Amino acid sequence: MNSIAKISIPVEKIYQSINSTEILNAQALIERNSVAGEANSVNNVSEYNSMAAAIKQVNDAIKIVESARKEITAPVDHFKKELISLEKQTTDPLSQFITSAKAKMLEYHEQVEQEHKQAQEKIIQESMSIKGHFKEMDALANMVDDLYVSSVDMPKTKNIRTVYKAEVDGDVDWLKIINVLFATNHLRQEDLLRHLPKAMEMVGLKHIAGINVVAIKTQTV
Repeated sequence: MNSIAKISIPVEKIYQSINSTEILNAQALIERNSVAGEANSVNNVSEYNSMAAAIKQVNDAIKIVESARKEITAPVDHFKKELISLEKQTTDPLSQFITSAKAKMLEYHEQVEQEHKQAQEKIIQESMSIKGHFKEMDALANMVDDLYVSSVDMPKTKNIRTVYKAEVDGDVDWLKIINVLFATNHLRQEDLLRHLPKAMEMVGLKHIAGINVVAIKTQTV
């Protein structure tokens, strides 16, 4: 791609479409068939068919303006895609390094945690072993406790964020899961109800207690 790019944008085409006969006719049609932007009521079949024809005419007018806009923005969109491609060629290897480096740091962090855990367990075992020799001498046993409360000195790792992920590991109490998600606002009624009518239809279920399936109709002209 050249370091200097010139884009020709035929802006006049959008103004031509806005002032086209189709748009002017659509605006006049809307003025005759509406009041303050609200379409007139439909009271019979003739008015129904007339309104359907009006919708088609207005839709066609909208498409004329949209087509002109797309013709204007197409060169910009193409240039934008070229820029994004150039950006990715440069930044992808950098991002890959960051991902790889974070993985190596996490590996080391987990290694340090494991070594720390093993060292702590060893201290506890040694403490219990020494206490066993003084089980009848409480004072000395308590001294052993005091000596072994100190933690192991291990390397410190920073900038580690722990994210917990739930996975299925056997028979699941789904009802309890739903209750927990509802109680903490991580699940809403609308999330469950959104696909319910279609799901009920797929399994042949006509009724669920407490659920009212409402038919909402839209005009598809």
